[in-house]
Amino acid sequence: MVDGARSGVPIGEDPCVQAEELRSEGSMPPAAMAVPAIHEHEECGFRERLWLDREQRSPASAALHPYCVSCGTVKNLTLPRARPLGFYLAGIARLRECLERSTLHPKLAQVQSHLVAQRLAASGEFDDPYGTPGHVQLETYVDAVRSVRPDVDEELIVRMLPALRARRIHTALEAMQGDANAAHPGN
Repeated sequence: MVDGARSGVPIGEDPCVQAEELRSEGSMPPAAMAVPAIHEHEECGFRERLWLDREQRSPASAALHPYCVSCGTVKNLTLPRARPLGFYLAGIARLRECLERSTLHPKLAQVQSHLVAQRLAASGEFDDPYGTPGHVQLETYVDAVRSVRPDVDEELIVRMLPALRARRIHTALEAMQGDANAAHPGN
């Protein structure tokens, strides 16, 4: 546990510490036990960072990873970066505009875009981008769009995200395909 003098938050006032104390006492309702306390992460100092693998399937890719001194969450440094939910909602808006101009696909109805937005908000991957891998968010985004509109190509869905350059899109698609191959090794 981090001492209060070093983190700047006295012990007992940190939301993570309070939630853990309530869980151990059994006085926290069951619905609240599953939801982690949301707080602004406070990164450790440069000298306190941990040497961890940057990429899971890449040998000799160690890098110094910062972590939150309040909750202990290690920052994920993999590419693509994790983004807040608004980034993906902007992607839905761009996809909707693109499909309105497309002659190959029907339009993305307002109900469909709301369904996608609800599915993204309901998933836990966008609550805390600090420790979430970006490729997990991308997979969730593509799955949410494809669950509503299976006729839309995966590459088009990813291309409509704002500020993703061609190289990053290619990297993101490769990472997603690599994860699919790892999940189904017989294919």
